[in-house]
Amino acid sequence: MFRGGFPELYVRRELDIARYFDDYVRTFVEKDIAATAGVEKLHEFHRTLRLLAARTGAVLDATEIGRLAGVKGQTVSGWLDLLERNALVYRLAPYHANLSKRVVRRPKIYFLDAGFAAHLQGWRAAEPLLVSPQAGLLFETLVWGELVRVRDHLGLPLSFSFWRTKEGDEIDFLVELTGKTRSRWLGIEAKMAIQQVQPTPISNSLVRELPELHDVWIVTPGGPSTQLSSSCWQTPITQLAKRLEEFAR
Repeated sequence: MFRGGFPELYVRRELDIARYFDDYVRTFVEKDIAATAGVEKLHEFHRTLRLLAARTGAVLDATEIGRLAGVKGQTVSGWLDLLERNALVYRLAPYHANLSKRVVRRPKIYFLDAGFAAHLQGWRAAEPLLVSPQAGLLFETLVWGELVRVRDHLGLPLSFSFWRTKEGDEIDFLVELTGKTRSRWLGIEAKMAIQQVQPTPISNSLVRELPELHDVWIVTPGGPSTQLSSSCWQTPITQLAKRLEEFAR
């Protein structure tokens, strides 16, 4: 969550994390992305990037971000296209059986590297981050990044969405495994707790919408890998890749 997933930060432990990400912004974000795309409002672009980082894991409101950054919502949407093409952020669409409704509903925004998001939020040490209100969503961002890396590294036929209703029913991630004859579905919840994790039931509204969903995994920072109920398992994040590979067999 704090160090991020860039290999160099693990191979060279002597590197200062904050300086590494500052250099990353100057060399890749500013020169390779913003300058190449002809972004003229660099100050507003930086402010938008920080505002997006503060909202990682939340439903995206481009108009609000534009108002706070001093640009139009359409400009924010254009910058999001740019950031998404360069694998910095991802807009996760909500699930809906009606494909047309799925397209028009607002997505959630995620950074693909939780450490980079934490840096843009202003964290310079891990300890205060872990007890902050942002810790839960940054861990959810970490889980999201792991899902994407497992899918891409292993070449698994997985697609992702999320579930949320006006009544408050919610699943962080819905995972669809596309098969030759039918799809299999899995729900994933990210929880910062390690001990005494409570099972997450599948809501009646989701059962009606997606009857193919039978299992939910609660991904935690650590703790045991154990079955919590007939349909719910606790899975430490270190075991997520292995379990997804087994799910896809």
